[in-house]
Parts: sequence; structure tokens; C-alpha cells
Amino acid sequence: MSKVKNQFKDFIKSHPNTNFKKYIIEKAKRDPNVYYRVDKEAERLVIAAEIVALRKKHKLTQVQLAKKAQTSQSALAQIESGKRSPTTDTLIKIANAMGTELKISFAKA
Repeated sequence: MSKVKNQFKDFIKSHPNTNFKKYIIEKAKRDPNVYYRVDKEAERLVIAAEIVALRKKHKLTQVQLAKKAQTSQSALAQIESGKRSPTTDTLIKIANAMGTELKISFAKA
């Protein structure tokens, strides 16, 4: 099992109410091999879960956060569900809207 997949599983356990958990479970019901393909989606989904967790921590709805981040609610919903990859600019706007900053780091795989 890859390092990313392990991180993804750990994140699922620590964030039980995130939208993407339901998304993965529903996908797995239709396709038993989905967990093997999760590796490809894991990083995007971890970012999505971080956004959801931060939004909920700040007690904001998608509509409220989208307005503060100067994006649409539908775009935010797609990002939070893992259906859309956010741009760096969008991530910065989301972070700033919640009084945080975006930090990106690289590490050995």
C-alpha cells in the first residue's frame, strides 16, 4: 500500500464527517477496485477534506465561504467533493477567506 493511500486512510479516520468519505464509499459499492485507484485521487481528496474541515471549523456554509473567497458555491462544492481540482489561486482565496494562509511543501515519497 502506498504512503499516500495510508495518509488518505488516516485522514478518513480522523475526519469521519467529510463529504469525500461518502463519495468513496458510494464509488466502492459500484466498483470494488476503487480502492486501488484511490491512490490517483487521494491527494485531491485530502485537499478537499482539509477545506471542508476548515470551513466547518469556521462554521461557514458553502455559500458563505464561496462569497468570501470570490468563487461560486457550485465550484466550491465540486472542489469539496473531489470532482474538481482547485487552482493555486483558488486555494489562496479560500485560505485568506478563513484567515489562514496556504502552505505547500514537498517531501520524499
